[in-house]
Order: sequence, then C-alpha cells, then structure tokens
Amino acid sequence: MLNFIQIIRKPAKIGPRLSWHRDFANKYISTKHSEHMIRVLIPLQDSVVNGGSTAIIPKSHHVADAKVIQGLPIDQAECEHQQKIIPLKADDLFAIHSKLIHGGGFNLSSIDRDQMVIQFALNNAVYLHMIEPDASLEPFFLSSLNQIKSCTAQDVR
Repeated sequence: MLNFIQIIRKPAKIGPRLSWHRDFANKYISTKHSEHMIRVLIPLQDSVVNGGSTAIIPKSHHVADAKVIQGLPIDQAECEHQQKIIPLKADDLFAIHSKLIHGGGFNLSSIDRDQMVIQFALNNAVYLHMIEPDASLEPFFLSSLNQIKSCTAQDVR
C-alpha cells in the first residue's frame, strides 16, 4: 500500500545536503516492523559529480529493529568515511531497506537535482508512528495532485 510520497529538490549550486538517517522508526510515518515498509527513490535527472547524489552505508541495515526504535545513534562523521555513492540515471528505481543508513551531499553542480521518494507498506502493517494529515491543507494537496496529474514525464525533467 502506498503511504508516503515526497519530492526532494536540490537546486543547482545551493541544494541542501540530506543528513545520514534511517527511514525506519522515524517520527512521522513508520511501521512497527522494518520489514513491513520500503522506500523507493526515483531520480528525475541523472547523477552528476558534486550533485549531492544519494549515498548509502553498506550493511547498515543489519541491526535489530528494537535497537533502532530505542534510538541507536548514527555517527555522522563516520558515515562520511564509509559512504558509497549510488550513481543513478533519470527514471531509475532505487529501493532502500527501511533500516539502511543513507543521505546525500550538497548539490554544488550547475544543474537542479530532483527525486521522488515513495514509501510502501503492507496493507495490514501496524504503525509505530503516523502523523494524521492536517485537514486544513487538503485543498492545497488536491490542487497539487491535479497539477501533477496534468504533467507528463517530459514536463518534469
């Protein structure tokens, strides 16, 4: 079941970095068991040098759910040394285990870097955290959704 979608924008030359993190046990939408959710990244442009590409910490998902839920710390400096940058082409799909530590650097390149993030969970998943949507924002979301539906893939590139 689709339960989260996000667009991450990293404008050319100023795009922010994304700190090292795990998606599992976040404070806004996370299942109680890590194997009940997965995120998929879809880049809208090819990776470029100094573009703030997605990076992972290999094997960092080999940890018990309970440790992550208890707040297992992530050493940001150590991650910088262990990172593996994942080169992605526009429209690739990159599935991320919910406990895999990942992040991205600053976009210092001359092109914008955008990616779509989609989270899926089992239909019968029990949630550890789930923030209810703010009903006052519904008109904004419906308007945005209609704009997205009217765009073609070429329009967003």
